[in-house]
Amino acid sequence: RDGSVTTEELKDWIRRVAERYVVSDVDRNLGHRDKDKDGNLQWEEHVTTAFGHKRGSDEIYDKHRQLSFKAAQERDKRRFDAADMNKDGQLDKKEYGVFLHPHEINHMKSIVVDEMLQEMDKNKDGSVTVEEYIADITPSYEQSGQSQSEWVERERKHFLEQRDKDKDGRLSRDELRQWMVPEGYDPVEAEANHLLHEADVNKDMKLTKEEILDHQDLFADSRATEYLNKPHDEI
Repeated sequence: RDGSVTTEELKDWIRRVAERYVVSDVDRNLGHRDKDKDGNLQWEEHVTTAFGHKRGSDEIYDKHRQLSFKAAQERDKRRFDAADMNKDGQLDKKEYGVFLHPHEINHMKSIVVDEMLQEMDKNKDGSVTVEEYIADITPSYEQSGQSQSEWVERERKHFLEQRDKDKDGRLSRDELRQWMVPEGYDPVEAEANHLLHEADVNKDMKLTKEEILDHQDLFADSRATEYLNKPHDEI
């Protein structure tokens, strides 16, 4: 050990942090949804605890996306069935982790894309216009630090130049998939490369303790947040 963290060590650490987060999230959610305390989640348990007496209602469940309780329940049922890998009608802890965090699970990616298309496609024409796109991601404007006009212009440019591959002014399901779950994209590697790019001052493809501490804000917003609270010899 030379007192610095290599790219591979950083990726391993980010991966472990992410895995621990999923386990913690599963335990926390299962703790109040698993009513019979058998360690598994039944569909009825999820519906009862997630939607309560408004299950199947046309009342609004998600105000931002104008999603009703009924539509949200139908969405969750599709995800629940896809996550139930052994088809026994319930989710064990591993399957429940897939249900809660489907984006990086190969067999769940089509479900993720279908959910996003359903929620973004307000006029139900099977595609996403630039107006629907901007309306859906509007909550991120508040964290952008930009004026609303600057933010809208930037996102419109991203849509037209990067997202809309065939330049027809809308996102098809396939274009939405390329944006949400691109082929070959490794989020762990991307995060490690981002941290190295920003914090590796001397560009030796390693991070010293000093470089990490000098970029605490960067790491505080990262999947590697816990790194700052661990001694280096644990990596």
